[in-house]
Amino acid sequence: MILDAGLHRHLRFKTPGASSYYYDIVTWPGFLAVTGDMGTYVFSRLTDMFEFFMTQIDRYPERKQDPLDTINPSYWQQKLEGSPKEGVDKFDEEAFNKAVMEFLVTYIRENRHEVSAEVRRYLWDGVVDEIINADSSFGGDEKRRALANFRFPYPGNFPSFNISDLLERSFEEPSFHYLWICYAIVSGITQYREYKGAG
Repeated sequence: MILDAGLHRHLRFKTPGASSYYYDIVTWPGFLAVTGDMGTYVFSRLTDMFEFFMTQIDRYPERKQDPLDTINPSYWQQKLEGSPKEGVDKFDEEAFNKAVMEFLVTYIRENRHEVSAEVRRYLWDGVVDEIINADSSFGGDEKRRALANFRFPYPGNFPSFNISDLLERSFEEPSFHYLWICYAIVSGITQYREYKGAG
């Protein structure tokens, strides 16, 4: 504990002699910053941010047994004032590909009488080649661009194939670093409370 003066706290969580996975929690009225190996995040919501992050445990003590029940990443993200340049979300390629393929399969099933087997195969191959196999690096930008630019790859008059409507979905999920930070905050505050309770 580097500083413990009411709402002004500076707590360090670090294995002696090591620097991997260390983090600091720093609070001042209305703010909590956490910094370390996983980046720097600044949250603001309540005067005492420890209360904000411990709401789930304080309200439902039985949840302390399951770490998954102790954090609320999507709500906490709304209270972020600052985060690393790479952000808190990452592109979820699996969810993107699944949504594309579900759209394609639904279209083929619903239009099997209007679209021949040859055209359905051509469409399937086009979606896989141009969208599913598009580069997923750089936050999925190429995959999104491929989705936006995709056109029915066969000449003729066919039922509308509006696969670009999927762009209305975000296909983002919390990054490993952000989730790690969320758990670290709860773990750190829990350790702090236990230490203060023992002292």
